[in-house]
Amino acid sequence: MGFRLAALRAGQMPMGRALGLVRALAGTLDAAARRGVHHGDLGPDDVLLDVDGHALLTGLGFAIGPATAARRDLASLGAIAVQVLG
Repeated sequence: MGFRLAALRAGQMPMGRALGLVRALAGTLDAAARRGVHHGDLGPDDVLLDVDGHALLTGLGFAIGPATAARRDLASLGAIAVQVLG
């Protein structure tokens, strides 16, 4: 069983683990974008963490416009990074 990233308080995750999570999310978003799939409304509620800290990104593919969605995904990833890095 795991939990949503939104359940974490700012800075609660150790720095190395938080950086790894942000890198993994960036890689997932990049791989999806290369296939023409975007999120467009990414937030901490869309990131599920299992008990081992592995992330699952939910809600991909519902974007309105690819260019707009890609910019939103990048901005949202930055906001998530700020949250987990505290």
